[in-house]
Amino acid sequence: MNSIDFVVLGELKEKPQYAGEIITSLKQKNLHNTMNFTLSSIYRKVIELKDKGYIKAERLSIFKSQDTRVYHITHKGEEYFNNLIKLTISSDKNIDAKLNINETVAIFEYTNKEKQISYIRNLKENIIETKQELYKDKEIKSKAEKIVFLQKEKILIALEEWVTEIEDELLIDKVENGEK
Repeated sequence: MNSIDFVVLGELKEKPQYAGEIITSLKQKNLHNTMNFTLSSIYRKVIELKDKGYIKAERLSIFKSQDTRVYHITHKGEEYFNNLIKLTISSDKNIDAKLNINETVAIFEYTNKEKQISYIRNLKENIIETKQELYKDKEIKSKAEKIVFLQKEKILIALEEWVTEIEDELLIDKVENGEK
């Protein structure tokens, strides 16, 4: 998943905005702490998404000397956004002791609770499968292999605990809000 595509489209799903507003909103949500983006990378992404037909620009004359472009998500952009969600949630990729935190942040910021739960459960299954693969045919021949094995094992254990904690929080929220 392209996380910057996802957050820009997610912001525009919430409301039409100009590029500077997108940056401000992302910073207010503290997404700049976990995702690498700059003002220029957001501007480039907005232009790219516009060229692909995922968003459209409307010119507004806010100041006499300057036009501002306000961006709106298009129907094609909505479809692309929804496909990004489906690809991320239904992903069966092997974790291999790596996890794209940007995907997790984006999914949680711009989807409903059901999709969040689906994503977390899928992620948890992938972590468990990856742990099983790690232990399968475990023949360590060198000190370096042992160090790498232990690192992967600890990362996968921590990821599984983290994902379980998030899943529990989501399920508690769901029950407290009276959702099925």
